[in-house]
Amino acid sequence: MRSRLLRPLLIPISLVSVQVLLTAWAQIGGQSHLDLVFWPWKLGLTLFGAALVAGLTHEAAATKTGNRIWIYVLLLAATIAAAGALSYQAHLNEPDESDFDESDPGTMQTLNYQTLQDFSRTIG
Repeated sequence: MRSRLLRPLLIPISLVSVQVLLTAWAQIGGQSHLDLVFWPWKLGLTLFGAALVAGLTHEAAATKTGNRIWIYVLLLAATIAAAGALSYQAHLNEPDESDFDESDPGTMQTLNYQTLQDFSRTIG
């Protein structure tokens, strides 16, 4: 395919690959672990993976030889491995549920009608 015609098609391919990469990361690594990963890491790895998919598509359509295609494939595999490592690190450092005690309400107080009346008298 001619490069002039291929370039506009790379934009939707990149946008779809962002969605596919984030969905796959959430399904494989777990959405709760993905939520714990620092957002610049998620943004960087997702955009880098999308750029690799677009580059892989461009190389596969533009050339018949597969020399540079393997570089894109290996970089994409390394990006997926880095995403897996970040999910595993988030799994190891997630907060324990035992840290939260349900019997201790903390500093939260229940407000009743009498408390609100006393408060309104102090303000005005």
